Amino acid sequence: MSRATIRIASALLPTLMLVGCAPKYQRVSVETWPAGAEVYLQRSGELSVAASVAGFHGTLAASSFEEPFRSLGNAPVGYEFRIAEQEGMMAGGPAYGEVTRRYLEGRIRVVMSGYDPVERAVRFTGDPIDLQVQLKPATSP
Repeated sequence: MSRATIRIASALLPTLMLVGCAPKYQRVSVETWPAGAEVYLQRSGELSVAASVAGFHGTLAASSFEEPFRSLGNAPVGYEFRIAEQEGMMAGGPAYGEVTRRYLEGRIRVVMSGYDPVERAVRFTGDPIDLQVQLKPATSP
């Protein structure tokens, strides 16, 4: 290896180490008082496209997305998902491409009959998200 190659590799090493340590999963757990409330999760993020054609590589943030709320079940509840999911891939001849869905943030909604609904914004960093929600009795109109 030439000295120039070694210098470039040394300069890129911290970046490569960070990429290699990127979180892969997000864990969300919700506990409520009283127990048994319905818990919903909405995730949003960005789609990116990575492509390679005849040796040229590139990545482009294509668009943002927001999923509808999905039920996680009744509290206490836990849910785990991949922070980035490969959504589509194309390969043929000298060309290759893939679309990746990266979850960046979300909203957790907690609902129980007779209580005010609660909604919390969360960021998906790979660190566990543990919510403890004290529900308040609904006020009469």
